[in-house]
Amino acid sequence: MNKNKPKPIIIILTLVTILSVTLLFNRQSQVQAYLEYNNNRFVEIEEGDLAFLDYHILYDKKTKVEYMITEYNNKLLGVTITPLYNKDGSLLIYKKGTK
Repeated sequence: MNKNKPKPIIIILTLVTILSVTLLFNRQSQVQAYLEYNNNRFVEIEEGDLAFLDYHILYDKKTKVEYMITEYNNKLLGVTITPLYNKDGSLLIYKKGTK
């Protein structure tokens, strides 16, 4: 057996390491990717951040329902999206000029 040949496990570990580093340093926000994927159906009206996550308030152009999307600073934890509600439990509907 030739000892100069790289072992398959080293090649696999190298590829996994490269993939992991690429994912960790991905500069495109998952929220922006989601908005692009949905063909700009959503309009962002507010953006901010807390200690451990970023949030975006947006509304659907078709239904005018407002949503909040949160994205954890650790990109591997993913994104959540939830509709916003009024005090009475009805969906919050975007009205131009209210924000």
